Amino acid sequence: MTQHREHSCHAVGCAAPVPPKSLMCKGDWLQVPRRLREAVMRVYRPGQEVTKDPSPIYVLVADYVVGWLAVRQGRWTDAQLTARVVRQWKLWSAKVSAEDAAFFRALCGTHWTEMGR
Repeated sequence: MTQHREHSCHAVGCAAPVPPKSLMCKGDWLQVPRRLREAVMRVYRPGQEVTKDPSPIYVLVADYVVGWLAVRQGRWTDAQLTARVVRQWKLWSAKVSAEDAAFFRALCGTHWTEMGR
């Protein structure tokens, strides 16, 4: 017997059910700019939701996108997002390649600059 776990939208304040491979429900996902959606899809590895082992760069990018949307929706401040990015970077930076680190820095833009990196 296969056990199915409930999976919900990762957007702050949203509990809409979504397929396990989805980061967000359609309503929240479409509020995210194309460049950020494409970044998530670039670092997604098919099947990571089954094996439960997303890459470190996926964790960083997905978390940044969730935080970006939280700021846009007025649920977080820019300062909260920057603090979150700093915490996540400290946890995951040693596990990402130089190429992925550069990609993440470029993706974060002004938030990266505000971190003093």
